[in-house]
Amino acid sequence: MAEAFGASEVSFAFGQVVGSADGVPVSVTIRDEPQRIDAECELASIGHGANMAFRRSALRTIGGFDEVLGAGGPLRAGEDKDAVWRLLCAGHIGAYVADAIVEHVLWRGRRQAVRLSYGYGLGWGALSAKAIRDNREDGQGLLRAGIGPLGLRQAWRDLRAGYATGTASSLAWTAGVATGVCRGWSLPLHNGRFVTEEVLRELTPSDHSLTKDQRDEGIPA
Repeated sequence: MAEAFGASEVSFAFGQVVGSADGVPVSVTIRDEPQRIDAECELASIGHGANMAFRRSALRTIGGFDEVLGAGGPLRAGEDKDAVWRLLCAGHIGAYVADAIVEHVLWRGRRQAVRLSYGYGLGWGALSAKAIRDNREDGQGLLRAGIGPLGLRQAWRDLRAGYATGTASSLAWTAGVATGVCRGWSLPLHNGRFVTEEVLRELTPSDHSLTKDQRDEGIPA
């Protein structure tokens, strides 16, 4: 993957994530062709956070990851897609490197996979809300994709195929998207990132004065 950053215009890169063992196939990305990632690409299909890298200087320009998103955060997931979305909005491009491969042990059973899908949907919904609030034209597109092709339509396809775990996971994803939109709409924003009380305590005094009223009203900074 490091070779991708030999091109100075590449700000981030993703690679393949292949599954092993016998668990439910979640968190995998299998594509054999390299790809240039720009604002025209579908955000859902660019890659997975289990195999990604960022140019540090590019990540700094957007203030780093949104720590409210992602594993261990209130919104559980989506920090990878969110960072890429903000970089793409800022005019950066990335690369999908097909020969950069990691093996992901598929240890989750049905219940864990459904729970994970809900968390993924939660992050996607919050990102959609952030994009809409930021007056980005693609915000509503992200929301429609989360509810439609990635959610209810996928559940219908899985149902018709007799794939019960897939159906439950897609419905859980859809529920997560709906919940994530609500949460993402109410959380204050500061410099493109969600702000919680814990984050506010880490900001400088000038930042506090900037966001206090916005925190109460849910107005983006």
